[in-house]
Amino acid sequence: MAAGQQERKRILVVDDCPATRDMVTIILEVEGFEVVGAANGEQAVRGVRGASPPDLILLDLMMPVMSGWEFLEWRKGDARLASIPVIVFSGLGDAAPDLGALGAVACITKPITEDSLIDRVADTVNAVLAKHAPLPAPVERP
Repeated sequence: MAAGQQERKRILVVDDCPATRDMVTIILEVEGFEVVGAANGEQAVRGVRGASPPDLILLDLMMPVMSGWEFLEWRKGDARLASIPVIVFSGLGDAAPDLGALGAVACITKPITEDSLIDRVADTVNAVLAKHAPLPAPVERP
């Protein structure tokens, strides 16, 4: 890796709709992210076990097999994943979930637009990078 070049951030996209998953994947890959997909929470659990954890999780709430809500509950018990930021997708409109209660940092209302997706992901990744950035070197005083 060249000096100054940052490692590509890895995003896990969990959505039962293949068209949505594919659209989100394409948009994020064009923006320079590495994207891994899962069709439901159970696939996401299998995918993150033994693999290096993602830097961000984009999660649909209403899915068969294991819903987004169930995945978030499971995530709380996994020390490797509990601190990874989650952005939820919601088609609930005005009845959007309480993000704090879910352990999510943001919500994107469906239908997803390219701009809203890029903005939320960029804001979240930048906030995480700022939180984990090394402290600046102390300034020497004359």
